[in-house]
Parts: sequence; structure tokens; C-alpha cells
Amino acid sequence: MILGAHVSIAGGVANAPQNALEATCETLQIFTKSQLQWQAPPLSRDEIAGFKRGMKLNHLVPGTVHATYLVNLAARDPDLLAKSRDCMVSDIGRTEHLGIPYLVVHPGAHRGQGAEKGIGVAARSLDYIFRHTRAHRTMVLLEATTGAGSVLGGTFEELAAIRSLCHFPARVGFCIDTCHIFGAGYDIRSREGYNATIHDLDRALGLNNVRAFHLNDSKGVLGSKIDRHAEIGQGEVGLEPFRLLLADTRFNKIPGILETPGGDGAYAHNLAVLRSLIPSLSIVNPLGSDPKGFTIDHTTGRRKTSGDTSGASGSYASSYRPILTSKASGSARDTAMTQKSIQAPNSIHRASSVLVSHGHCCKRRTFNYDEARALDSPACLEGSKTAQRLAGVRLEKEEKG
Repeated sequence: MILGAHVSIAGGVANAPQNALEATCETLQIFTKSQLQWQAPPLSRDEIAGFKRGMKLNHLVPGTVHATYLVNLAARDPDLLAKSRDCMVSDIGRTEHLGIPYLVVHPGAHRGQGAEKGIGVAARSLDYIFRHTRAHRTMVLLEATTGAGSVLGGTFEELAAIRSLCHFPARVGFCIDTCHIFGAGYDIRSREGYNATIHDLDRALGLNNVRAFHLNDSKGVLGSKIDRHAEIGQGEVGLEPFRLLLADTRFNKIPGILETPGGDGAYAHNLAVLRSLIPSLSIVNPLGSDPKGFTIDHTTGRRKTSGDTSGASGSYASSYRPILTSKASGSARDTAMTQKSIQAPNSIHRASSVLVSHGHCCKRRTFNYDEARALDSPACLEGSKTAQRLAGVRLEKEEKG
């Protein structure tokens, strides 16, 4: 799975790739405008070019755009329905301009007209959107929901019904949110429950139509219909479903997007927790010391100097690269690609773009020094027996020039 997060576009969409890099993302999800705004001025050429340049420079895989929360594709009120459809026409165009393949949207709520009628309205909304947009590459992904109240999408069958009634099914896929399906009653906490859920998913939707996951723990219990996200491993879902999902090679090539509490500031930790669960990504040598004479205080997670103190407060003069091992082959592979010096605020000192062997394929991943340290930190490893078997990350110093 290609891991990322829903990052901020504060200051403009062109800032999103740098925000994703600092959160240690491999891909991203964004809004293209305020999530509480129906319409917005078109994206400028400079904004679009800046976004694409940042994606390329930081080796990020295009992920998803999330539609505004105001949209209700199954609305009973004609004015709300018209606004929702026109907003989606705008959003799908903005998504395609940015080169992002998927636009995620909630199916909507029928508001008392009944699920069957609401499903029909949602399908006709999709038809309207595809007939009125010039965008021809972007897919709309219907997101699984908790099914609270009159909200559609609480079962895989409801999602499938909307797609089946749409006249453009090839342009409709699905986004599965782990918090939502847990709240809807799909118990993924054990291997048996996970396998049963994926079987139901495949039967109803077809796994090839699942194009993205939202990776969130849940503050609500199983079947509660509560849509309240929790940090990974800190809610009712727990770590095991994420371990199973990340080990499932059928989802190797699709985005897995965090929408956890804390936003950009907490994503690096949650991504480190997820990466610690990937079975084919083992790490070589504990990160107890680094080659510049620093050691890691595992109580605080901070660097402390031993001897040379010249680099204690800031970025390094040399680049560092993670050396990763594939358990499948059992041999260490130096998969580091181009090393890029990144100027970033606060704790982000240096980043490297690497290819990580994951089963039978390789994926580009972006690591920085603090993320590597987080992988070995007690906070990251807490509650995960598999994660505790990780050996750490060896950082090799590369002299400049």
C-alpha cells in the first residue's frame, strides 16, 4: 500500500507536496478548496504548475482529492441537489487539472425518501457530473460510511447499487474507510473477520474497483454508527487490522490515506506506526547511535551528543540514507535512490527518496531522520509485538561530493 495522509493546503495547493513530505508521506489527499465552500475561483496556472512541480520534486505518488463536505448526491431538496452536482463538476475539473486520478465523495443521505430512492438519486447525480464535465480521466470514488441515520454507503451492497445504476460505471470506484466500515458493523479485528470482510467486499464491489483506503482507527465501538477517527492503534479497531491490510498484496499499489486526529503534526508518528507493521519491510541495525556521534535518548526520543556537538541543534552537513531489508529475500538491499537535501522547519532535518522492496514489487518511499528515529521509539512500538521485532534503521553517512 502506498501510504500518505490528508494534508493541509493552507497558503495554496502548491504547498501541499511540501506538507506531505514533512509528514513522511508517499502520497497525499487534499481538498482543492475550503471543505465548507460550494465554489471557488479556478486554480491558476501557477498554482497547478507549483503543485505538480512539488509532487515531482518530492517523488510523491498522486493520490486523491476529497470533495467538499457540503455535497449530498442523494439530496431530497432540489436546490441542495443542484448545488451538490455543480460543486462536483467543479471539483472533478480541479482534480484533473492537478493530475490526481481520484475524487473521493460520500454517497450522500436520502433524508427520509428511503434508501432505494436515495440510491437512484445518487446514481443520477453521477450521470449528471460525468455528462457536464470536460474532465475525462478522473474517477469518482464513493466512500464507505458508517450508515448513520439516512446516510447511504453503510453497506457494500448500497455502494454497489449506486455504481450499477450509473451509466458511467467505469468512472466510478470505491474508497474504503477502516473507521467507517468498523462503525457500520464489519468486524475486521481478527484474521477471520478481516478475511470475511474482504470476501464480502470482493463479492459486492470487486477488489479491482477499490482504488483507495482511508486508514483510521475508531473512537466508536463495532456497529456504533459513530464516525469519530482515532490515531492508529489508539481506538477500538486496534493494530491487527492494519497489519493484515498492509500485508495484503492485493492492495500493494493503491493509496492508503490517514485522516487521523492531530492533522499534519501527528501524521509522521501514525505513518511510522503503520510502517512498523509492514511484514516485508524489516529494518537493519537498531537506531541506538548514528554515524555523526549522536545517540538517541529513547526516553525523550531526542538526539544527544557524545563528543562532537557541532550538529546538535540543526540539520546535518551530510546526507543519510535508510538501508532496508526484504524479509522475502533475507538479504540487505541498498535501495537508496537520489539523495536530496531538504530545507524544512523544526525537527525535519533531511529526507531521502528510496525504493523499498515490498513482496514482489518495489515502491518509492520517503524517509527522514526523525521518521527513522520514530520507528525505533517506544511510543511507536507500544502495543505491537510484531513492531517490537523490528531491528531499527541503519543510517549510512554519505560524504558530500
